[in-house]
This record gives sequence, structure tokens and C-alpha cells, in this order.
Amino acid sequence: MKKQLIHILATAALIITACDNTSTTTLLNGDFLPADTSLPNILSPEEGDTVLNLTADLRWTAKEGAEYYSIEVAIDEAFAQQITGSPFTVEVPNTFYKLTLPSAGTYYWRIRASVTASGQYASSYFDAKEDCLYVYFPYDAADPDAKPDDTGKTGNLDSPYQTINRALAEAYRLGISKVRVASRGEISAGNFAAYEEYFVFREGVSVQGGFNADFSERHDFSTGLENNPYETRLEGKYSQSIKIEEIYSPTLIEGLSIKTTKGMGLNIQNCGIDLIIRFCLIVSEMSYGGSTGLYILNSSSRIVKNLIKSSNNVELGLTAGLENIGGDPEIINNCIISGSMVNNGGYSYGVHNDGDCILINNTIISGVTSYAGSENTATSTGLYSTDTNNPVVINNIIITIDENYERYGIQATGGFYYYNCIYGNGGTDHTGITLGTGNVTVDPLLDADYKLTASSPSTVTGGGVIDPFDIVEITPLDEYLLDIEGAARTPDYVADSATTGWSMGAYEY
Repeated sequence: MKKQLIHILATAALIITACDNTSTTTLLNGDFLPADTSLPNILSPEEGDTVLNLTADLRWTAKEGAEYYSIEVAIDEAFAQQITGSPFTVEVPNTFYKLTLPSAGTYYWRIRASVTASGQYASSYFDAKEDCLYVYFPYDAADPDAKPDDTGKTGNLDSPYQTINRALAEAYRLGISKVRVASRGEISAGNFAAYEEYFVFREGVSVQGGFNADFSERHDFSTGLENNPYETRLEGKYSQSIKIEEIYSPTLIEGLSIKTTKGMGLNIQNCGIDLIIRFCLIVSEMSYGGSTGLYILNSSSRIVKNLIKSSNNVELGLTAGLENIGGDPEIINNCIISGSMVNNGGYSYGVHNDGDCILINNTIISGVTSYAGSENTATSTGLYSTDTNNPVVINNIIITIDENYERYGIQATGGFYYYNCIYGNGGTDHTGITLGTGNVTVDPLLDADYKLTASSPSTVTGGGVIDPFDIVEITPLDEYLLDIEGAARTPDYVADSATTGWSMGAYEY
């Protein structure tokens, strides 16, 4: 038997040797298929690499004597499911091919030169992603406490991550610029499930919410921020408010519902002008111990077309729709509402400013203060600005809806105030400021939901139209000049025109 086995092996070796000029010693050592030295060497993408924008730059080494290279690309290792156009032919002397892929996913590719033995290929694989990662963690009524699980997820459209933080970290690592987040769905009518995480926002990675489960539809934010069937809610985990900090390159946070039970709905710290917060609901639902919808510290970020609110029935301290400390943010086309204060000596501010902020085309409302005691010293103020600051305030509606105790439309010293509607609701309309030409101090005639009525002032005119871009450094975006709900209340702004007004109360809540 042993002699027969040796004879069989020897015969096989002789046959293969005759065909391939390979020594029997090599074959008997197990190298039954010799390496083909005419195979190109793959340079990029390297095995397991990730390519972006559904584009792969395939590169390889040249082979002497080759007339062309043949490339096959498939979605399976057996190359049974090749993409449209495969195989691709590249004529020499070119040693690269720019491949456009049909969708995100894992791709296998192999290449051979025209001088390569038939059936022999150099092969590799790579992952392809859009310039976007996706997040969707569906709410399950049968298991409401289910935890998100990113195991096996790629972040592609067909395999979205379940946590926003995973998507943010991967996007930052790979250089991907966008993360899109789908609504988790409703728990009950108007009450949406939240992504509960300790969020770490990344510089240069924009986050966009308001998508349905398969990302085929998105809420049209130009029609308003509320009544969003795809509300994408964020809730800070543990005792932390949601914080964004140290952002100094273009980053957009858009279409999110940031409703937290913490003292701050959203906390922005030490961020530059390239951070834009847009089309967001920003709400603090903290009902005790002070409440601020949006808190800004030492930042010059842009806050555009948001609904910002602090909670009602707050006891102790201060409630503010928006509080700016030490920064010069651009706050444009927002509706900012402070909740009511129930406390002797408390404060309700629509906007509390301790910096040189820019306020253009906002509706700013402070809440009601009340106290059961006989000596209530609570104060309600639409815009309060501290003594050492000089905000630029143009074309806003600024009011207090309070009917009790001490109340002001604006309480400040210093600053630049042009074309505003300022109303103290029976109290003091404004104190400590000098109004620019064309300001009005009248009741804006809002309805019970704080929306402008047909009889409310439609324009603020007099003394010509002022161009805020001549006063402050701010990018003139046309979208700032339109109401978020409906058409502009006045004609569009025209440079150097003496007859054209600005849209007023940009977000008609």
C-alpha cells in the first residue's frame, strides 16, 4: 500500500512538472499552485479599507508586456453577483481606475493583466460609504426599555447604527461630514421616544434629524417646526444637559427636538461662528430650581430658525428662553419664549444677555410671574442686557406677556436698537436704552398661541430701512429675511432701499 501511494504521488508530480515546469520537490512540499509573477500588485484601497462618497480609486502596479488589465467587482466573494459594467478594461499604461459604486456596502474586486495566466487574479475587498452615516433605533412598545445595539451595524443606509454617538465617532474617524438620524417613533400621540445618550458632538460632523424610518422622507421644516411626524428627539443621559463644545469648523445641528428634563435644554460652550443650530426645538422641561432653554457660553455660533423655550411653573431663581454669557452669537429668525416663574424674587427673561450678541428678526417673549405672598418682587423682561454689553437688536418683536408686578419689554443699558416692536404689556416698554429711528413701541397683537394676528403691525418703518450688515459682521443669507411659516410679512430686503422693510417676527410661533 505504501509503495502504491508513493507511485501515485510521483506520477502526479511528473504530470504537473510537465505542464508547469515545477520541481517535484516543490509540489511534494505542498506548493501545488505556483505564484504567478505576472499578477499586478494591488496598491489601493488596501484590504478592509473604507472609501467615501461611493467612489473608489483602484490602483495597482504595472506589468511588463501587458496590453490591458481586466477588473471584476462584485458584492460577493465568489464574484457571482458582479456590479453593472463589470468586468472593466483598462488599457496600458494606465494603472488606476476610478470606480463609481451603486450603493454603500462591502465590495470584492480582483484584477489580472493580459499576460496573467487564465483564471489567476490578485484580489482584495473594501467597504464603501456615502459621505453620510445613518442612525435609527426603533421604539418597541412591547419592550420600551430595550437598549440600542450597534453590533454588526455598518452605519450604511441598509444597516444604520442604533446610537448617535457611534455614528459621530465613526464619522469623525473616517472624515465623513454628515450623520442622519431617523425618528424613533411615537410612544403616544405627540410624544416621541428619545435617543438617550451622553452625546459627544464632533467638530466637522453635522447631525440632521427629521427623517422617517427608511430615510425616504423628511419633514419640511420650512412649514414649521412643530407637528413634525418624524420628530427626532434627544434627551441627555444621567444628570447632564446636552452639551456642544469646542466646535470651530463648519458643523450643522439641524432638525432635532432637544427636549430635556435638565436645567438647560442645550448648552453651547466655547464654539465659533461655524457652528450653526437650525430648525431645532430646544426646550428645558425642568420645573424646579431654574430653567434655560438655550445656554450659550463664550461662543459666537449662529442660532437660526429655532423654537427655544424654558419650562413653566419654575420655582426659585431664574427662567430664561435663551441665556448668553460672554459670547457674541448671531441669533436670527427664532421664536424664544421664557416660562412662567412662581417665586417671590424670581426672574423670567425671554433673553438674558451678558455679551455682545446679535438679535435679528426674532420673536422674544417673557413669561408670567406670580407669588401667593403679599410682597412679590418678581420681574418679567422680554430682553434683559447687563450694563457692560452692547447687543445689536434689529427688527424683533420683544414683549412680556406678564400682567402682574414688575415687567419690561427691554431692560438694558447700551446697545443698538433699530426697527423693533417693544411692548411691556402695561408695564415699562423699555428702560435704559436709546431707540434708533423708526422703532415702535406697541402691542404686537399676538393671539393666545403667541402667533401674529392679521391686525398686528406688519412692518416697522420710518427713517428708511437699515442694513444690519453695514453695522455688524454677519453673513447676509437671504433665508434670514423670510418668515419660517408663510410668506414674509414685508417685501424682501433690498440694499440701499428707503421703502423696503424687513420681515418682522421671523418665526411666527
